[in-house]
Amino acid sequence: MKTLLAALALVALGAATPAQDEPAGRPDVLLICIDDLRPELGCMGGLAQTPNLDRLAADGRLFERHYVQVPTCGASRRCLLSGCRPSERKHLSNGACVGLGADTGGAPTLPALFRGAGWHTAAIGKISHEPDGYRGNDPQGREPELPGAWDEILLPDWPWGRGHVGFFGYADHTSRERGVSPPMEFEGESDLAYPDGWIARAAAKRWKQERDRPLFLAVGFYKPHLPFTAPK
Repeated sequence: MKTLLAALALVALGAATPAQDEPAGRPDVLLICIDDLRPELGCMGGLAQTPNLDRLAADGRLFERHYVQVPTCGASRRCLLSGCRPSERKHLSNGACVGLGADTGGAPTLPALFRGAGWHTAAIGKISHEPDGYRGNDPQGREPELPGAWDEILLPDWPWGRGHVGFFGYADHTSRERGVSPPMEFEGESDLAYPDGWIARAAAKRWKQERDRPLFLAVGFYKPHLPFTAPK
């Protein structure tokens, strides 16, 4: 069974460089989601050595008491993004994020709330359930999994193609096949050997771009979801 989504932090970066003519008191916001991560980061008292994330957490606002409501990926993300506990059977599956916002009594999702308040919202990586951010893993269909949430859904210019392919991607740019592919791989010296490095680079580039509104940037990393891959 797929384990929980760990929402690392909602970091309101008041110290970040404000956008041109940004209203006072409206900082840029960075939401980091990490798939299947247990709370073992250094900033959460865990054993993992995570100095960069620890420093980011120290400069922002770390939410330490978000408890997962459902032990499946899509359903736990639904709870996080909506603030609503599951109330129907369909809210317990990996498809629980589809149409989210339209089926919660009109209550907006977290990014939609920021968007409605004047933030520019952008998503990179896996924030709802689908790695592409679109229903059925199909960017060509252009039907967002979270309606009304994003001004932009970005996909890194990487060699894996669709986000769903990169989600299970190996260093040779192939993707996992059930029951066939190796469960782990450690290749290359660079973070760009695997998709998460490309996601981080795309997020950093988007963060630095000029804008006329404060930015809500959601960045969703794939690991440590299987297959267990990382640079040497």
